[in-house]
Amino acid sequence: MPFLTACVYEAARLYPSVPVIIPRRVSAGGIVLNGHYISEGTSIGASPAIINRNKAIFGLAPNVYRPERWLEQIDEELAQMHRYLFSWGFGSRKCPGMELAVMMTLKLCFQLFLDFELAPASAKSDRSEDKGFALYEDLDIHLTIKGN
Repeated sequence: MPFLTACVYEAARLYPSVPVIIPRRVSAGGIVLNGHYISEGTSIGASPAIINRNKAIFGLAPNVYRPERWLEQIDEELAQMHRYLFSWGFGSRKCPGMELAVMMTLKLCFQLFLDFELAPASAKSDRSEDKGFALYEDLDIHLTIKGN
C-alpha cells in the first residue's frame, strides 16, 4: 500500500483542494519574513499551488505527477516534503482532519480497485480552472463489478 499512499499525496500536492491563497492577518507587533518587516494587520498568505511545486522541497520536475518521489527520499527529505505539503494548510491552520481524510481516500481507492474494473469511457476530457478550483468535464469512467 505504500505506492497507493504515495499516489494520494502526489495528487494532493499537485491538485490541492483549495489552491487559492487563504489570507491571514499579521499579529500585533508585526513580523520579519526573509529580512522584510511586515506590519501588524497586514493581510498575507501563501499559495498551496506554488509552494507544492517548489523544487527545493519536492525535487526536480515538481510540475510532473510522479508518486515515486514519496518513496525515493531519505527520512529527512521525506519529513520535509510532508512538513511543507501545503495542500492541507500549515501550522495552527492545518486541517485537523487531514489524517482521517487521507485514510478515507486510501480506503476508497483500495476498495474501488478491489471491487471494480475501471476504464475510460472516452479519450476526451476537458479541465478548466476558475478562481483556483479545478473542474473536470466529460470525464466519464466505466465501472464494471468484478466477478466473485
